[in-house]
Amino acid sequence: MITPRPYQTEAVSACLRERENGLTRGLVSLPTGCGKTPLAALLINELGAETLFLAHRQELISQAVDKISLVVPRSDIGILQAKEADGIDAKICVASVQTVAQKRRLDELKRRDFRLAIVDECHHAIKNSSYWRILSELGFMGGDPGRLLVGLSATPFRLDGKPLGEFFERVVFERSILAMMKGGYLCDARGIRISTEADLSSVHTEMGDLAINELSIAVDTPERNNLVAESYLKHAHGRRAVAFCVDVQHSHNLADAFNDAGIRAKAVWGAMDKDDRRETLSGFASHELDVLTNCNVLTEGFDDPGISAILLARPTKSQALYTQMCGRGFRLHPGKPDCLILDFVDMAGRHKLCKFADLAGDPRISAGDGESLLEAASRAEEAVKSRARGCASISVYGSGEIDLFGRSDLVWTPVDGGHYRIAVDDSRNVWVRKVDGGYTVWLADKHGSAKSALSNSILDLGYAQGIAEDYVRANAPRCLVSKEATWRRDGASEKQIGLLRQWKIPYSPGISKGEACALIDLEMARREAAKMEPATAKQMWFIHNRIGVNVADSLTKGEASRIISEAKSRVA
Repeated sequence: MITPRPYQTEAVSACLRERENGLTRGLVSLPTGCGKTPLAALLINELGAETLFLAHRQELISQAVDKISLVVPRSDIGILQAKEADGIDAKICVASVQTVAQKRRLDELKRRDFRLAIVDECHHAIKNSSYWRILSELGFMGGDPGRLLVGLSATPFRLDGKPLGEFFERVVFERSILAMMKGGYLCDARGIRISTEADLSSVHTEMGDLAINELSIAVDTPERNNLVAESYLKHAHGRRAVAFCVDVQHSHNLADAFNDAGIRAKAVWGAMDKDDRRETLSGFASHELDVLTNCNVLTEGFDDPGISAILLARPTKSQALYTQMCGRGFRLHPGKPDCLILDFVDMAGRHKLCKFADLAGDPRISAGDGESLLEAASRAEEAVKSRARGCASISVYGSGEIDLFGRSDLVWTPVDGGHYRIAVDDSRNVWVRKVDGGYTVWLADKHGSAKSALSNSILDLGYAQGIAEDYVRANAPRCLVSKEATWRRDGASEKQIGLLRQWKIPYSPGISKGEACALIDLEMARREAAKMEPATAKQMWFIHNRIGVNVADSLTKGEASRIISEAKSRVA
């Protein structure tokens, strides 16, 4: 039995909540290494329904069976793949898309009454694909409220531009790589750029990425392969590494270059004999090999937390592919401080290639050579702080915790009691509230009369901040929440000055809009914080005895005031 991580239970709760609100097709996005399959197992266990789990690779199917069986009885699980057919009658059918797409197998499954379908690596699922036909015929694509389809992916987007929105209604839960690193669920990543003499300027683009045949000619050269091997010896010697290559021949040639340099390496590829691949992967896991070279094999379904170096010998324009390749090294492992990403930078010409800093998901973050992702993010946030004028001076609180928010590029307001607040728009705020044992994250209106949890768990501060900022970046106007917004440098408006005077808030002559906003926001946050305190005994008594309404013990003062005001207005 596994112990769920907080975000896994949050994701399950989000799926169930959205289902109650009418959602029938939702997508969950978590970075590689954050346990999407155990999350699926928790959802299966929670619903207790007949379930179809679809995957497109042998490794994914085997892993799904192993991980789901940690949560639900193994006897309930069966496989439907090639000649294995016990999944046809099992309560939980873990199936290969290729096998289920066969008419005979699909007809057999149509006799079942699956109520839950889970699609692993769902970025492969698009309209009019095998996935679409299978799930349509099983009743999951028509909005049936009795059925729930959940997609799982670390990269919920496609390079070819085909929209996942045609398949899924919306993303119901997601966490960024940075948020998971801040929360301690993924290790930090450190990038080193190594320039090569390979020229990609004449390589064409096909399906949104570099044309494989032309790319192979450009980068699979003895000089470049030797440079990759030498770079491993210089920067990553002693680390277990995976090298990503353009094609099968490149994988073999690069493995030869490693071995010629005295580095134990082997290639793995899709058509490799299964026993040979199993033996090679076993040798890598037992430290008999230093490096695995591969082409399109280890990007999905390969879980080895001991990997601490990624060698990007294959340049790409695909953010999805780049993230998948790097993500192989982000899992936590004892004695592993970080994952080293060796990014071999060719002469790109007209092409815009993915780079290490793109992993942060924020175009303002650029990583220096040898700098880690968290270091780069912290430096960028510190630079924003030093340039910005218009944020509250929070250093006076003398707190290391407050410094965490001070480094953020967003405008946070600290509130007495150890709470933090940030605006989403004119009517809503996100709160990181201190409670016994940690912090909770809430979305609340500006009157404190309505709130909903962005996390149902008690979290450490860094992870709570990451959840809050992920939500704000996705839902708030950038000009409102950014410390860099140019309007913050303008002189304070008459309305701001009037409000400062009305609330008797001291201010300096020549105060800027940003500085005035910070002072006003601090006062508003204090007032809202008071409304988010637990309802008083008098309020609870009045609601129970005079209005006759049963409410939760977690009712806030603001919510109680709203209920009482609405009741009195009805009487009047």
